Parts: sequence; structure tokens; C-alpha cells
Amino acid sequence: NTTGSNNTFVGNQTGKDNNTGTLNSFFGFQAGIFNTVGGSNTFIGYQSGYSNLSGNSNSFLGRASGFYNTSGSSNTFTGIYSGFNNTTGSYNTFSGYMAGVSNTTGNQNASFGQESGYSNTTGSNNVLVGFYAGRFIADGTTSATVLNNSVLLGHTSKPQADNQTNQ
Repeated sequence: NTTGSNNTFVGNQTGKDNNTGTLNSFFGFQAGIFNTVGGSNTFIGYQSGYSNLSGNSNSFLGRASGFYNTSGSSNTFTGIYSGFNNTTGSYNTFSGYMAGVSNTTGNQNASFGQESGYSNTTGSNNVLVGFYAGRFIADGTTSATVLNNSVLLGHTSKPQADNQTNQ
């Protein structure tokens, strides 16, 4: 830490690379380990926010939540592996075990429930509620990798096809 201020880091290697990031709170082994300039983040859990470099105003709670987030900002991930592959996606809320786990660059998504939005990688502006909501398309086996502007409610709710809008 060179000029960062008002940070709280608790745990082995937590916030290790922080350079100028301010107002961060990291708790757990390697939480926010690579954060350099990101500020106003809260990472709680083993390797939570692990790859964050410059993302700001994120709240990650749970083992490896937001693990690959590098510059995504204003995200809230609660649950083990929630938002795990998110890199630059912003304004997402993923709540539940592995919710939004495959999201990389999608923005403004809300996934609530175990593995909801599991396969969506780049889609944006979705609301997915329920266990497995939006994980597969209507055939029940093909992953729904791109959803946009869709609302899927209920256990295993599915869009008609992949790469769909307004489902």
C-alpha cells in the first residue's frame, strides 16, 4: 500500500497489492489480493474479489464471489461462486449459490436463486428469479448463453432459444 487510505484488510494476503485504492474492506484469505486502485469495495470470503484491479463500489460476499472481476463496478454478488467469471460487467446483482457464475461482460442483470442466470455470458438487462432460472433454453439441455432484456420467473424457467431478446 503506497497512498491508499481508509482501508481494512483482515486475512492472509488480503489486499496484498493495494496501491492507491481507498475505502476498501476485505475479509478472508486472499480477498481482493490483486486490487491496486479499486475503491469503495467490500469483499468478504475466501478469494472474494480475487482478481479485482480497478473495479469500484462492489460488494462480494461468499467464497470466490466475483473471483475474475477486474474492472466491473457497482456489482453485488452474494453466495458461493456468484458472479465468479464476471470481468468487466457492471451494475449486476447475483444472489445465490453460483448465481450469474458465467457472466463475463453482461451489465444490469439481476439473478436470484441457485444457479439462476448460470449460462448467461454477455447478455444484459435481465431479471432471472428461481432455481436454474435462465440456465437452459426450452429444450432443457442447451445452455442459454446470451439473454437480453428478458424476465424469467420460476424454477427452471427458460427462454425459447439462445440469443433471444424480450423473453
